[in-house]
Amino acid sequence: MRDSSPIAVGTILTRPQLNAPVRVVTVHAHGADTCVVGLVGIHSEQSAGSR
Repeated sequence: MRDSSPIAVGTILTRPQLNAPVRVVTVHAHGADTCVVGLVGIHSEQSAGSR
């Protein structure tokens, strides 16, 4: 994994693939080029589960 991740804790993500804006609450390295990101809805404060 690169030293500077493009996704940092506290970042707000808005994407067409997401139903609503989410805030990054955790970022963990998971291999050389992969990270696991914990997200929470900024309006609902509910965790965004993976499907």
